[in-house]
Amino acid sequence: MESHSHTEVIRAPIDLCFDVLVDFARYPEHFRMVRAAHIEQSDPAAGLWTVTYDLDAILKTIQYTLAYRAQRPGRLTWKMTR
Repeated sequence: MESHSHTEVIRAPIDLCFDVLVDFARYPEHFRMVRAAHIEQSDPAAGLWTVTYDLDAILKTIQYTLAYRAQRPGRLTWKMTR
């Protein structure tokens, strides 16, 4: 299975960064290719979300779903489910 990791250094409180990162409904405001983010399931207390995204790929819209698992405040993983 393919794996990818990415790290960024941001000068802000970690809890604030985490809250912005898991505010999936606002992704269309931050990422111009994301036309919509549909929250299918949400259990923030357990650190679980399932989100379906609509991406503008110029010639067509691509839709995919990610299942997220978080350990607040420093870890967020996901896998593609559809």
